[in-house]
Amino acid sequence: MSEEKYYTANLSVLRSGNSELEALNNVLGCGIVNAGIGFAESKDADEVQEAMQRAREKAEKEGGQVSARKSDCDAMPGDELGNLCRSDASDLWDKALLGWSILGISGGSRTKNAQTWLKVHRSGEVFFRIKGDFLWQAIYTARREAGFEGSVERPLSWREFRILASILSAKTNTYGFVFLGWGSIQARACGYHSKKLFNEKKDTLPPHCQPLTRSMIRGACDKLEALGFFGRVRYAGGGVGGLMAYSVTLERAALVDAVKRWQMANMAFKTKVDSHRKSDQEAFKRKR
Repeated sequence: MSEEKYYTANLSVLRSGNSELEALNNVLGCGIVNAGIGFAESKDADEVQEAMQRAREKAEKEGGQVSARKSDCDAMPGDELGNLCRSDASDLWDKALLGWSILGISGGSRTKNAQTWLKVHRSGEVFFRIKGDFLWQAIYTARREAGFEGSVERPLSWREFRILASILSAKTNTYGFVFLGWGSIQARACGYHSKKLFNEKKDTLPPHCQPLTRSMIRGACDKLEALGFFGRVRYAGGGVGGLMAYSVTLERAALVDAVKRWQMANMAFKTKVDSHRKSDQEAFKRKR
């Protein structure tokens, strides 16, 4: 069985570019470079060197570039400080080549990948990590909707992709799930990790990344859950309200058990703390 491929991009890429397809291509470009950076940072020097050699051999076999040219480095925009030097640009090109090979991609431009990364990547942002199959489903769907030829076996709309990215960007707890309300999903689907930032900036969003309504989010989440993109459980004692738990790693039965374990742990904590406060009251009760 082949290893599952993943792409990592900052959440704000959702509102980048001038169209749905351009934003998705930016996710792809960032994911390629980030794959190379992540591999280089997690492996020893010998492993990285061997992987780079394989990447160059793959590129040569496909008739592509095996290293950055001066023109490639000159074409890259400076970072936010405007001080990207040629050695940094060349190294970033190598990271793009490494990620391109690791992810098993054919074609494309490593210079363009590096340019995209420099344009939209910012340190300290919230990121999401998505399966390659899901990303390509969304790209192929957007290409078809933009008028390009090609078929899509399992369509994934831009709206559904944005919602999936928003859920993937939320940090899961130690039980393997996260509680998310529709307002948080709405903000994240527009590239903002907080509702406060979203409310401050929502009037500046581009046409392809406008806020999704509660009804849109509910409908898309229902479809994504039914298709198995994530597990979802409503934590509530009654017929309405409550909290919605999401997990991309746990199936429904396991997610129910995880929420129960979370509930039991929190009840135990509350019981213990309540007993402490009662003891405090007894200890400092004024004697008459």
